[in-house]
Amino acid sequence: MNDQSKREHRRGHRNWFDEGSKHGLENRVSDLDYLLNNILSHRQDPLSCLDIGCAEGDMLGYFSTRFSRIVGIEKFDSLYQAAVKKFRDADNIEIRQGDILQDDIETFDFTFCLGVLHYFDQTSEKLAILRKVLSKTREFSFFRTAFYENKLYSEKNSEKVLTKATKIETVSQAAWECGFRWVFLDNTYRGQGDKRLGDLVVFQKIDRAGSRPDSILFCTR
Repeated sequence: MNDQSKREHRRGHRNWFDEGSKHGLENRVSDLDYLLNNILSHRQDPLSCLDIGCAEGDMLGYFSTRFSRIVGIEKFDSLYQAAVKKFRDADNIEIRQGDILQDDIETFDFTFCLGVLHYFDQTSEKLAILRKVLSKTREFSFFRTAFYENKLYSEKNSEKVLTKATKIETVSQAAWECGFRWVFLDNTYRGQGDKRLGDLVVFQKIDRAGSRPDSILFCTR
């Protein structure tokens, strides 16, 4: 999918981000809210987070209630400008224009890549982004609508059709090579007899020397 198609596709899903819509912001963050309540319940230290592909900043306000420092990165100029305008008076939110694969960024405690990877057609592209994001993550990384392979089959209405999904084992191996393991899968489904990755995937930084528990396990509500 070219950049113009990606931009139009994201704008075409504006209602999904609308707090007043059926699939509003509260639905979008419900699983994140549940998980972060568990993860952050005993944390007192200030934490930073990176929102990759923040678009117009729909998630940044939510993150500002959870983290002391938030950086949103957005590639497309019109979406970047909209986010800058929305949060120009926010003390703990910084908006940057850039490309996660091309630009060098610092490390953050938490990283979020929500509704971005499904704009890339190949598993190799998704794994490249996964590796780059995990390399910039200290503790946890969250991906939503992450590892579906899909295509636009109608330029007229930009509808999306699922054609193939990436196997858990493929992503798990890539994460392990970066020093992470997945600790939460939501909406996992089976296709062609194999486990596949669903909507929300969470990766935790691990200590292979064994000073950390093997994983933190979460369950759906």
